[in-house]
Amino acid sequence: MVRSVTRRFQPERCLDQDDINLLTDAIVNESQLVRFDLDLDGTVNATDLNFWIKDLRNTYIGDANLDGEFSSSDFVEIFVSAKFETGERAQWSEGDWNADGYFTTSDFVAAFQEGGYEIGPLGNNGDFNRNGVLDQDDINLLTDAIVNESQLVRFDLDLDGTVNATDLNFWIKDLRNTYIGDANLDGEFSSSDFVEIFVSAKFETGERAQWSEGDWNADGIFSTSDLVAAFVDGGFEFGPKAAIEVERGIEAFGIAVIDRLRVFENLELEDVSTNQNELNEAFRKYNRDEFADSAQARELPQVTDDESRTFPQKNTLGSIDAVFTSDVLWIEEKLIEEFALKTGRRKK
Repeated sequence: MVRSVTRRFQPERCLDQDDINLLTDAIVNESQLVRFDLDLDGTVNATDLNFWIKDLRNTYIGDANLDGEFSSSDFVEIFVSAKFETGERAQWSEGDWNADGYFTTSDFVAAFQEGGYEIGPLGNNGDFNRNGVLDQDDINLLTDAIVNESQLVRFDLDLDGTVNATDLNFWIKDLRNTYIGDANLDGEFSSSDFVEIFVSAKFETGERAQWSEGDWNADGIFSTSDLVAAFVDGGFEFGPKAAIEVERGIEAFGIAVIDRLRVFENLELEDVSTNQNELNEAFRKYNRDEFADSAQARELPQVTDDESRTFPQKNTLGSIDAVFTSDVLWIEEKLIEEFALKTGRRKK
């Protein structure tokens, strides 16, 4: 277990300008106080500033006002101080972004090398090595943090105040959209993952193992408990999650169309020009009284009376919602036209 890292240098319970100014002063003055050695390399230097900004404050070099992003407002902040290339002592909010004590061109170089300008807040997105991909390196960094009982904010993905196995589950299921057991991170849990983990030959050896080597519960080793965790998750040989969502979405779409037809068959319209509102109102009642039972039987999401006026807006799944909604409405329009033809009435 590693010692915990001091996150703040002032008594207030936040990481603020006072903290980063104290840290920068320590670096400039070549202090060797242990509390400022954030990366535990035995020296207080600019790497500790980077650690404070990136790992503890979870933001970018260049975020002068510490609002969580590097944007034009930070340039306003630093140039108000009028210390650029003057040789006067500058603080973080005054443009000293490389901890040399001054605001110079080298601070801009440090900030733009970081690459965070105008891309918004980092957030807890699981890309710990910041290469734009959620990959093995990221999950290994997360697992190491869990095993070493790190409390770095960036690893607390589910925001419960603790870095533990639930953050691993969050990374796998919510961010990577795959299963516990997907050793090679190809999006599914299959026999190829067993090939991957047993090649490492670390099963029940007590050796330190990574995700791709069978540590699926973040305890640092590959044992029977990892296999239990994977099979409890229930994704073995089910295929990619995305495909399952689409399949269920198509089923939901089919139900929506069938239910629309049933409503339409029983609807008595006095004025075709106002039938859209009547149809929606009728379907709303039908949705509440009838669809709840069929949705429950099919294990599909249910709609309550106050959630949605029409089924497709809420009951289709995820990113396919808009597509299926438009398809259902298109079919509805065709049904209205057919009704008008059969009754000899036309839309006004």
